[in-house]
Amino acid sequence: MRTSRWRLGLIVPAGLVLLVGTLAALQYRWLGQVSDAERDAMRAALQHRATEFADEFDPSVKYGGGPARIRETLAATSQIVAGFEDLERTMKEADAERWRDASSSLLRLINQVVEETSREKDQA
Repeated sequence: MRTSRWRLGLIVPAGLVLLVGTLAALQYRWLGQVSDAERDAMRAALQHRATEFADEFDPSVKYGGGPARIRETLAATSQIVAGFEDLERTMKEADAERWRDASSSLLRLINQVVEETSREKDQA
């Protein structure tokens, strides 16, 4: 009886640690995939805007659209780039905060399991 309880006391925490490790690896991988997809979307939007800028810039220079139009386009482009940079920074901060919250919850759960296992062992 004591041997099976002792084994169960080792198997359950070990299983939980394995499960937590697996979930952490999956979360890390999924966050990486989401970040890659967002970066690709931002890059595509920036490329599109750069192409639009180039298309607008050429006729402006050739046909005298003027420096004012070029300045407007440059200002709009720099605002869009700044917006993407702010979005990226915000998303990185949010990801880090979610990771910290999940990690601390996980550590509390593991601590509770270890304490309960210790109490059961002491009572036996």
